[in-house]
Amino acid sequence: MSSEPNRSEIPSTGKISHLDKTDKQILEILFTNSREKFVAIAKAVNKTEATVRKRIENLRASGVIKYFTTEVNPAKIGYNVVAIVGVDVDPQNYLTATEKILRLESDNCRLISVYSTSGAHMIMFEIWTPDSLALNHFIENKIKPIKGITRVSPAILLERHKLASKTKK
Repeated sequence: MSSEPNRSEIPSTGKISHLDKTDKQILEILFTNSREKFVAIAKAVNKTEATVRKRIENLRASGVIKYFTTEVNPAKIGYNVVAIVGVDVDPQNYLTATEKILRLESDNCRLISVYSTSGAHMIMFEIWTPDSLALNHFIENKIKPIKGITRVSPAILLERHKLASKTKK
């Protein structure tokens, strides 16, 4: 007899979501292809299409699945530089600096995601730019002038070695 529980508990927005083997299998398939047809998923998990449809509905309603998305190749649409930028901020200016970063816009740069972090930097963000000059311009003219910013540390990503959602066992 296995000592592992039948269901795993995963915290989500203060609530506990219970995922059984079938839910986990469905999620693995959706990680690989979020557009997979219900019929194909049903066949893979040995359930009916109606069961799969209902389970995905429940996963969405419970917040396990937040949304379905498309992964874009930045270079194919003119963004040849992808960077993760760490930002240090005076604690008293943290909230306003974060809000200003969230509202930043640029004609030629795309702010992909912004995170509050523990560790080396208080704020980190991913940005796509056409080239390193555009990244530098964005940092110098959009980020550094924000009140309370004390340090900006960009790291240009050279190559992605793994994307969790595309990992197959």
